[in-house]
Amino acid sequence: MTFALNEGEIMKPLILITDEEAQIVEGMKRLLESEGYRLFSTFSGDLLREVILKEQPSLVIVNLIMPKEMGISIVKNIKSIAPSLPIIGITVFSESFNGYETRDYGMDICFSKPFDIEVFRRSVTRLIRS
Repeated sequence: MTFALNEGEIMKPLILITDEEAQIVEGMKRLLESEGYRLFSTFSGDLLREVILKEQPSLVIVNLIMPKEMGISIVKNIKSIAPSLPIIGITVFSESFNGYETRDYGMDICFSKPFDIEVFRRSVTRLIRS
């Protein structure tokens, strides 16, 4: 699962995406790869711990409502192994997450589906640079 580099190639930031909706994942992958990021996507949180420990990503994007495991528990698991890793939450219920609750759960920002692509893109860039 390690991302090999060719000699002289600069390591681009790695973003992990966990969402059960293939269309959402593909849309985010197209957008973020066009911005120069490397992506690893999964439809559940099962592989995230291993990938985080091995690959040391710059950002994780997590759907907060998934059939197998709630995103909030995924966020808590991520924060237990990588407390400073930025996390973006994605949900259909973001009106229930104000800024304080978002931070209390360990996320840096939370977006409601459907979301503004430009605001999302800028948020990703800001979180990776910080």
